[in-house]
Amino acid sequence: MVAILSFYLNIIETESDRELARDLYYQYRDLIFRISLKYLNNEAGAEDAVSDVFEKICRNVEKFRNLNCSKAKGLIVIYTKHTCLNILKRGRIIAFTELDEEAGEYSDDAESIVICDESYNRILSAVEALDDKYKDVLRLKYFVGFSDSEIAEALDITPENVRVRLHRARVMIKNRIKETDLLG
Repeated sequence: MVAILSFYLNIIETESDRELARDLYYQYRDLIFRISLKYLNNEAGAEDAVSDVFEKICRNVEKFRNLNCSKAKGLIVIYTKHTCLNILKRGRIIAFTELDEEAGEYSDDAESIVICDESYNRILSAVEALDDKYKDVLRLKYFVGFSDSEIAEALDITPENVRVRLHRARVMIKNRIKETDLLG
């Protein structure tokens, strides 16, 4: 893996960005591997995924410059998940796994949202009930702070698709909150 690290670091122009990418690699490689192993169910595939995710990190290192640790971790988890799904699509393999522990760890960023705890928890609950394709877009938009075009690039979808998913997610959250208010 050290050879791959050196190879991808060479595509980065500045020494400070190379150092950031190196730090991200050493800090998150085990997490990326564990998540990939859960999705792909084999070590060779998981190692390939680590390499692919690290390449994506190196090609987009500027996005990590101003992110705090939890936001960087969130973005890396999303990169990893989508990389694994792409590997599975290419191989026509279907894997059914839950990643609640890893994927949910970074989403509790209540300090940055000035809402009372009860409202925040209702919103978070509504978000967690969404399909992953909507959760990922919301997390990148509101927790990581990406623009629509950055989200599109990260998820390999069109900017228009990002806007559609954001709109649908907001409608679903609104409806779910209304529904819980009526039932509760």
